[in-house]
Amino acid sequence: MKEKIKKLAQFLPAFVPEAHALTPGYPTIRIPTPIGGIKGTLGDWINLLINWAVALGAIVTIAYIVWGGFDYVTAGDDAKKVEAARAKITNGVIGLIIIASAWVIFRLLVSILNLGQVFPA
Repeated sequence: MKEKIKKLAQFLPAFVPEAHALTPGYPTIRIPTPIGGIKGTLGDWINLLINWAVALGAIVTIAYIVWGGFDYVTAGDDAKKVEAARAKITNGVIGLIIIASAWVIFRLLVSILNLGQVFPA
């Protein structure tokens, strides 16, 4: 009987969420990397992907704003070119606001849903 209780106690954390919280390393999903071995959890990878996407998006939109500024400076007296350059700058600023808002919303959801262990800052 004691053996059955010991075996049950070993598998209990797999079925009871509160017991999982006491298990070291929960919740983790290990992802093998091509450069030998297991590195990080699924949450780490998603967090890294989101941070890289936000950084890349910000770089692209800033480059677009600079491109619009260059077009504005070189437009001269051509009203169509000036308007197109203003539109580029405006669209770039709007894109930057959208990217920043998306990142802030993601971090707020992580904070509100108490997912700090899954998606570390």
